[in-house]
Amino acid sequence: MSNGYIVLSDGYTIKGSKNEQVLLNLIDGARYDLEPEQFDFLSLCDGSFRLAEILTQYDEESQAVIHDFINNLKEIGAICFVDKKTCRKLHGNLVSIPRLQAVHLEATSRCNMRCAHCYQGELYPVSDNLTLEEIRRLIEEMEKMQVENISISGGEPFLDKNTFDIVRCVEEHDIRVLSFFTNGLLVGEKAIERILACRSKPTMFVSLDAITPAGMRFRGFDGATGKKVLDRILENIRNLVANKIRVVINTVMNRCNITTLRKMYNIIRGLNVNSWRIGFPKRTGFFKGQNEFELPWETMINSSFNLLKHHLGEGRPFHLQMEYLYREELFENFELLPDDAFVCDYEGRRESCCVKPNGDVVHCAYCADFPLGNIRQERLEKIWYSSAMRKVKEIRIKDVEGCKNCELRPYCATGCRINAYFLHGDFYHAKDDYACKAVKFFVHEVIPLLKKEKIIK
Repeated sequence: MSNGYIVLSDGYTIKGSKNEQVLLNLIDGARYDLEPEQFDFLSLCDGSFRLAEILTQYDEESQAVIHDFINNLKEIGAICFVDKKTCRKLHGNLVSIPRLQAVHLEATSRCNMRCAHCYQGELYPVSDNLTLEEIRRLIEEMEKMQVENISISGGEPFLDKNTFDIVRCVEEHDIRVLSFFTNGLLVGEKAIERILACRSKPTMFVSLDAITPAGMRFRGFDGATGKKVLDRILENIRNLVANKIRVVINTVMNRCNITTLRKMYNIIRGLNVNSWRIGFPKRTGFFKGQNEFELPWETMINSSFNLLKHHLGEGRPFHLQMEYLYREELFENFELLPDDAFVCDYEGRRESCCVKPNGDVVHCAYCADFPLGNIRQERLEKIWYSSAMRKVKEIRIKDVEGCKNCELRPYCATGCRINAYFLHGDFYHAKDDYACKAVKFFVHEVIPLLKKEKIIK
């Protein structure tokens, strides 16, 4: 072992609460579970001590274990030795449980489109947006709270001149930029250069809700303008992929794309993106009054199922996710959910929250009607650990009264609570009618298909 000062590499940091500690790769997001003793050791690896100095605190048997641990760290590039004493700031203090792990930051409400399904609508005037200084203070607090990932959204983040200043601040505070959510129109060469310069390797979630110029009416464009916008978005997606940036396409099913889903499938396959996520519009924001774009539920379900059969028949050439019906990673170890399972465990949302453009904190992005606090009035930490936030994050399947007598609840976990609110005005106890219909279809149609294809047993 070197006699230099031992320091955790710039591409890694440690995060932890009183019941779990992790070593986090700030570049690709890889997480390594740590024992408390390992976490304590890494807390000392800030460049202030030589290894020999640290080892004096341990007995001979423990020193041998530490040497093995250091060898493992060196293999993944997580540790290094330097000749000069330095001081890398590491937050080794364990926070309270549950630890906030991920934040969806809607950094601006400014946008260059007027999408029919926008859940923000006109709720957040640009004049009320958080300032860059307010966002910097928020990120400093997130670091102390041991947040691992921040996703940056809007509005349209690449329309905001502060976006890459925010990225720089996030990375300086040892948090990973997990992803950007964008409509793709402004992700040109200059933006790609700046994305590639990030330490993080973020995923680009690009909204693509139509594949024909006429279909771009859903995004607020008509005629020749719609064609130009669509062509530019597709070209930007190709450039992102060519630069090895991970791309996920988000599509909301609507009347403008329902007859062209197979064509869209073929184009997305040709783009070589990582994933395509298909969802159904929610009755919030602008979509409350956009009945011209709405489709019957049965039409969306049947179209999704036909597309899924095509996808399986093609040998699953890329990752596909369909709201309610199909999510590949769930089928690797497919199990029914017990009544004690948390409703918000889906996609790890029990450890995350969303900060709106005006500083409102909500438990997920769609829940603009339920602000649980505002960072201009109180600290994020206080909001995260508040009884109001806990009441939402700790809803269990058995707590939802409207689903207690349904034998299918182990499949859907009572669906989406915000959908239940949009449909019935009751967040905590009402049924999500969309999930009710979907899970019946899933059990009777999708499961037999997946068993036939040997995707589940």
